[in-house]
Amino acid sequence: MGMFFTPNSSIILGAENKKDYGITTALINMIRNTTHIVGIAITTSIISLIC
Repeated sequence: MGMFFTPNSSIILGAENKKDYGITTALINMIRNTTHIVGIAITTSIISLIC
């Protein structure tokens, strides 16, 4: 995960204006946390269907 998010965050922040860093990092973190939650929910659902 770290090998994916760190370079992408650097590229995204490099393309942004300095004044928008706060909004951009908040959006990146929100998307990252949301995808983690969805991934855990899907994995848990699949495991509960199998067992």
